[in-house]
Amino acid sequence: MLSRIYVDNYGPLVNFELSLGREQLLIGRNGAGKSTVFDAVDAVARFTRGEATVELLFPWERKTRWDTRPEQTFELDFRGAAGEIWRYRLVIRHDAEGQKRRVQEERLTSGAQTLFNAREGKAQLYRDNASLGPEVLTDWSRSSLPTLHERADNTKVTWLKRRLGRVRVASPDPRQIIPLSEREERAPTRSLSNLASWYRHLSQEYPDQVETVRDALREVLPGFHNLRLATEGSSRRLMTVWQVPGAGAPPLEFGVDELSDGQRVLLGLAMLAAEPGDDDTTLFLDEPDNFVALGEVQPLLMALRARPRLQLVVISHHPELINLQAAEHGLVLERETLGPSRVRPFHAPESSPLTPAEIVARGEE
Repeated sequence: MLSRIYVDNYGPLVNFELSLGREQLLIGRNGAGKSTVFDAVDAVARFTRGEATVELLFPWERKTRWDTRPEQTFELDFRGAAGEIWRYRLVIRHDAEGQKRRVQEERLTSGAQTLFNAREGKAQLYRDNASLGPEVLTDWSRSSLPTLHERADNTKVTWLKRRLGRVRVASPDPRQIIPLSEREERAPTRSLSNLASWYRHLSQEYPDQVETVRDALREVLPGFHNLRLATEGSSRRLMTVWQVPGAGAPPLEFGVDELSDGQRVLLGLAMLAAEPGDDDTTLFLDEPDNFVALGEVQPLLMALRARPRLQLVVISHHPELINLQAAEHGLVLERETLGPSRVRPFHAPESSPLTPAEIVARGEE
């Protein structure tokens, strides 16, 4: 489980620390820093997977405006089954003009044991028994983790590398969803834009889970019957099949691009809820109630919460979701005007007759 996030010198996050449980709801006023936390986690996760360079993921504009220090620091801590802490640490250094940036440090540790340490273009790998492994040159603009190959003597590095690969951030944006797929893709993008390519992968590798997606959509979308991939040259188009009321009426098909915004979001959430869960995964879900009614999204959120090895962190302003989760799982982010973000547990005064949502709306939490 991802147990701790530390971010320093990234937007309003200055010496910012967030402890997480298996389920959390982030609440707070607009501009408090909720989405910035998600942005930071997304940038680090994408960096460790080798999806982009430091130049693209950590631009000068994301530094804290009033902080003159050139370094940005990020740490993700994972708690293992035996209670041990595994840490990924990344330090980015910007030049004085803000035109260039590089990896100053990338470090993996397990408790007090260093597993991997890269600094200023050189990296030292350590074996599982803490003895020195190979030393290699690194690219200052990219993460070294994708270049680390699994070996019998570095299983600890491999475990942490894989766990970082199962940190995901989703901010469903139906208008970015592409109906055509050129290839299979093993994971969704943040906006779920690659829904067709991700479905293509799931349908090939996990056909039983695809049936779970269909069942979930039948529950929340009246008339929905099935999904299929139609061939268009070398591409595949994701199609939805609908059962028309009336005996003997033929089904109708619509491309994903012909659906409403809300229907596309529900399709993406259903796929997230049905994704195979054999490994521990952390999902940051940003405003899943956008574009949809609570009665439509709530069954899918409950399905996500029911996944036994999924850690779920949600941002929401919806009063019903706040009432459902704030008392036990709520974390409030707050920020004075143009100041740093801070976090604290949600607290409802014992004598208050108000619901958690009413307390949040009045700013009395």
